[in-house]
Amino acid sequence: PAVMSENGVDIQLSEAARIAFPFAVEAKARESLPLWASINQCEENAAKEVLTPLLAFRRNGSGIYVILRWEDFLEVIR
Repeated sequence: PAVMSENGVDIQLSEAARIAFPFAVEAKARESLPLWASINQCEENAAKEVLTPLLAFRRNGSGIYVILRWEDFLEVIR
């Protein structure tokens, strides 16, 4: 995992892990999520890593949710 305030993806992956899990994860744990800014940050960091953007988020007392672009979601379920 990345340290808070570090630039880039939140989960650093080895080359082998990138093959098995080709996602650039942006993780957010907050009560109020600035959705579009978070998606933009996720997409920018993913582009630098040449990985698929995946935004994971939660708030206190909730489960963890993820956001993928529609076309990436369709690839996952195929």
